[in-house]
Amino acid sequence: MELKIISWESKGLRCPDGKVDLCEDGYKRFNFIQMPNGTGKTTYLELIQYALSGFLIHETGEQIGKYFHIANTSEESFFELIVDSNSEKVTFRIDFKFDKEGILNNPKQGKSKVKYSTSYAGIGGLKPGHNPPKEMKKMLTHEFIKLFVFDGEFANKLFDPADSKAFQCLDSICQLNILDNMEKSLDTYFKNQVIESDKSKAKTKAGITTAIKEKEKFEKIRNDLVNKLENSEKEIQRINKEIINLDKAISDDGSLQGNLKNELQNKKEILDKLNTEYDLFVKDYFDVIKNPINLEEKFVSALDIVQENLYKLKIPASATKAFFEELVDDKDCICDREMDEKAISAINTNKDKYFDEDRAGIYNSLKTDIREKLNSKDFDKDILNKKNNEFQNLKDQKDSADSDYQLALENVKQSATSDLAEKMKNRELKDLLRKELQKEIDEINNDSEENINKTKSIKALNKQIKKQDEIIDQIQGNITLRSDVDKMKAICKNIKIDVKKIVKQKIIEDCNYELKKIFTGNKLLQIEDIEEYITLQNQSSGSEGQKLSVGMLYLSVLLARENVNFFTIFDSPCGKIDLHVRKDLSEPMVDLVKNNGQFITFVQSGERADFTTTIENLVSDKEILHLTIFDKERFENENMPQLPDTKVQSNNAYFIKEKKFFNEFSPSSNQSKQQGHNVI
Repeated sequence: MELKIISWESKGLRCPDGKVDLCEDGYKRFNFIQMPNGTGKTTYLELIQYALSGFLIHETGEQIGKYFHIANTSEESFFELIVDSNSEKVTFRIDFKFDKEGILNNPKQGKSKVKYSTSYAGIGGLKPGHNPPKEMKKMLTHEFIKLFVFDGEFANKLFDPADSKAFQCLDSICQLNILDNMEKSLDTYFKNQVIESDKSKAKTKAGITTAIKEKEKFEKIRNDLVNKLENSEKEIQRINKEIINLDKAISDDGSLQGNLKNELQNKKEILDKLNTEYDLFVKDYFDVIKNPINLEEKFVSALDIVQENLYKLKIPASATKAFFEELVDDKDCICDREMDEKAISAINTNKDKYFDEDRAGIYNSLKTDIREKLNSKDFDKDILNKKNNEFQNLKDQKDSADSDYQLALENVKQSATSDLAEKMKNRELKDLLRKELQKEIDEINNDSEENINKTKSIKALNKQIKKQDEIIDQIQGNITLRSDVDKMKAICKNIKIDVKKIVKQKIIEDCNYELKKIFTGNKLLQIEDIEEYITLQNQSSGSEGQKLSVGMLYLSVLLARENVNFFTIFDSPCGKIDLHVRKDLSEPMVDLVKNNGQFITFVQSGERADFTTTIENLVSDKEILHLTIFDKERFENENMPQLPDTKVQSNNAYFIKEKKFFNEFSPSSNQSKQQGHNVI
């Protein structure tokens, strides 16, 4: 799949009026667009995403109203984006109808609206609606489009455990959402087949519909609990890593007195050992409790009586269907009643329920199992009392060790430096959060609420879901269909898991290879894992500059895969990156951007040094577009370079495509002129 930007044009919005043409002289690998703050860069970036996704029509009137420019005297306000999708020219246009009074006086109640139009060879001129070509449409989801624009906020989300942005990127690039959609489609197909089936008319149809609704309700509750469980477990894993790092930092802290340090370490080792013993014992303890014969002596005695009576029963070896067939031939029943027609009918109807060879085998096996268990040498009638005493003893030891550790910890706190005290406080907070999360996990795993509408038991909910499936499957033919659908869903799940695993490992390897070129020696930076979010080796997080660097490389590596060739937009990529890192970061970009790729970056004058200049030194001029966009009003008030003859101007802005002007352009301030809606 290939997607490149040809051009975009705007009018009457909070960005320059006029057209930005990126391929006037053919496509360029590197497109440097220089725009000071307040020139309309953010508007450009957002509208490019909205044009591709069609999502602006779903936004509020307040959000749409943010693109209103008070200085616009024209009734026409629009944004038009033209892209190249697999060599097919596609135009997306957004026409704005602003509620000017609402925007100026009551923005939250504003009624501004937009109208989309689309054009490509297959449909002719502009047609109403957001209707891209079919093969293109599946890629243009709102979430996927967000990948094309990278900034500091996006970088932070890649490292945020609460956002899962890193893995969402993987899903989007690999188009794994197709598998998710397939699973949903399979469920929808099955549901429709069941409801619309000729065999599900009348009462059956109503019953099936009810069962499907009940199943969906329980599935939603179950899925929410599973997500909560998974997120809590992932968060605990993350916290565990942070606690390990904090423990190491505390242990390595040279300010801690030797005796106090040794005492704390000793108490911690004792407590850790007892906690391990406690956890192992509890598992064994539950195994004992789960066995009913260990619970109560009266129960054991009752079982003893049962096995004795079973053993004494004289069940004939021929207690099969033949036994009952011979019985009906007798004049009288074995109960001394006359064998009349009613009795014969009852025996013939019910004989299969009693004492066939299989049932006889079950009863004989039951007698043997009870007898062997009660008479075995290792059977201890008093085992539960012994385990209770062991449990209490171990718990007392653990509580005592915990008290000793807390006392040692308090002694350390009192003599610790402010830096060490902060580390210890942070460690306590992490441990407290971990315990809270573990409590949530235990509540879900151990919930015994019998009311299915209140339960947190995933097992109980799965049982109810299965029950509803059984109701649905009662219709002839649905059992086979259900089996086929479940097999297909399982295949989708397994494919997704396998693909993610393979791709994730390859992405990590490729990113770390590039990172070794940038961060060396003591400053070596490596990705440890991409489990929903990015984690770094030997550190719980990264600086703003590190996040930007890693995030840029991560997204570049993803978008450099063989199956895709999409444009990428980087917004102020070097704003928070040190000068000595910029050069090291820009060099790998030259290799990551494909020869026929399209790398677009919005920069300010202060970001040129060691970033755009480095790329300029590594590739030919014909591969680079230098574009400077500057609003006229500001230009007239600042000492700017001489405008070249090649300049293009609109009613409110200059567009200059020239390398010399680009590199000499240096406004006295990159701050926007804050005059209400007058800011472009």
